[in-house]
Amino acid sequence: MKRLVLISFLFGCANMTAAVASEKYITEFYDTGQTKVEKTYKNGKLNGPFKMYFRDGRIMMQGTMKDGKKDGDWVVYYFNGEKSLYASGVFRDGKWVAPSKN
Repeated sequence: MKRLVLISFLFGCANMTAAVASEKYITEFYDTGQTKVEKTYKNGKLNGPFKMYFRDGRIMMQGTMKDGKKDGDWVVYYFNGEKSLYASGVFRDGKWVAPSKN
C-alpha cells in the first residue's frame, strides 16, 4: 500500500512539473544589459503579457499575446514617446479590430 501511495505521489509530481515546464517567462537583453523584451510562452506559443523596450529602457510596445497572436489592447510608442495611433489598437486573433482604448 505504501508503494502505491508513493508511486501515485511521484506520478502526480511529474505531471505538475510538466505543466509548470510548459510555461516559460523569458527576458531578452540588449548588449548594454538593458531589457529588450519580456514575454511568456505556454505550450510553445506566446501567451500572456508582452513588452518590448527601446535601448534606453522606455517602452516601445506592450500588449497581450494569445496562442501566438496579438489579443486585446496594444499600445505602440514612437521613439519620442508619443503613442502611435496607427499601430496601437484592439486586436482579436492577431487582427486589428478597433482603435486603442487608452
